[in-house]
Amino acid sequence: MKVFVCRHGETLLNLQGRSQGAKDSALTEKGISQAEENAKVLETVSPAAIYCSPLGRAFATAKIIAKPHNMESIPVDALSEINQGKFEGTTAEERKKLFAKEIAEIEKDKMNNPFPGGESFTLLKERLVPFVEMLKEKHSNDEVIVVTHRACGRMLTVLLAGLSDNEFLKSDFLHYMIYKVELNGSPVLTYLMNGKTLEGLFLP
Repeated sequence: MKVFVCRHGETLLNLQGRSQGAKDSALTEKGISQAEENAKVLETVSPAAIYCSPLGRAFATAKIIAKPHNMESIPVDALSEINQGKFEGTTAEERKKLFAKEIAEIEKDKMNNPFPGGESFTLLKERLVPFVEMLKEKHSNDEVIVVTHRACGRMLTVLLAGLSDNEFLKSDFLHYMIYKVELNGSPVLTYLMNGKTLEGLFLP
């Protein structure tokens, strides 16, 4: 099995430096262009299915990526971005002023302490496990494309590749890159970015 994990293109809230999470925002022109570039990269893939987050920015990106394959993307609730609760719609500076105590609490245990009014990374992980199991059972010999979000895409990649929570926390996922996980024996993880194929997780 080969799984290609894509992030949605840039959105208006991304451009403003504001957290999104479960909150949605339209793709910018740059975001549409990023989705089109990823679609070109994935033209040679023969996906058995294209799964995506139901949130508008991911669904719109998936539609662009699916077009060369004449396929419809399949929305999956588990692929929605982590709910960031009260942080959603705020900038980093605003969060420092408004939620200093909450940020300090999260820093004590980044995996298990949730965003105020939202989810933790551990909860995100738990809701993705059944989707990963479905992929392995249903698509063991297939190529699959998944379009999702920054945190959700990293967590999905880490789960597929059998990596640790610590590696998840260190990694990042840019709009114009694609994670590729090959599961034929031991997992092989690479990422595609700027026309290059690089090994492992993207660690900024």
